[in-house]
Amino acid sequence: MKRAQTATEYLILLSVILFITGFVVSSLVDFPSLIDSVNGRSDSAYWDYSDIRIVDHTHNTTHLIMSVQNALFEPINISQMYVNLEEFNTSYYLVPGESANVLLPVPTNVSAGDRYEYTIDFTFIQGNSNVTFPGVVPIGGVVGVS
Repeated sequence: MKRAQTATEYLILLSVILFITGFVVSSLVDFPSLIDSVNGRSDSAYWDYSDIRIVDHTHNTTHLIMSVQNALFEPINISQMYVNLEEFNTSYYLVPGESANVLLPVPTNVSAGDRYEYTIDFTFIQGNSNVTFPGVVPIGGVVGVS
C-alpha cells in the first residue's frame, strides 16, 4: 500500500513539473511575437493621434508602403519625407482628412522575413510656412514578399 501511494505521489509531482516546464517553454517560444504586438500598439498609438498620421504601413523587399493622412484642419503639401534621415522629395497635396498611399524605395539588402524599423519625419507646406514634423516613435514590422 505504501509503495502505491509513493508511486502515485511521484507521478503527480512529475506531471506538475512537466506542465510547468511546458508552460515556460511555450511562453519563451512565443515571446518575440508578444514583443512585436506591444511595439505595434505603441507606434500605432502615437501615429493615430499625430498631425500627420501613418494609418497603415507595410514593407516588401523593394518598397516601404505607407498610408499617410492629413489630420490638420487645413490643407498641406508634403514636400519631403525623411526615412532614417534619408531624404525623399515628394509632392502630396492633402486636404483635411485625406489620405495618400506613399511608396518609398528601400535598400536592396532586405529580404522577406527581415525586421524593419524606420524613423519617419515630414516637411510640409501649411499656408505660407514650411513645417517640419518629427516622427518621435519609429514604425516597424516584418518585411513581406514583393
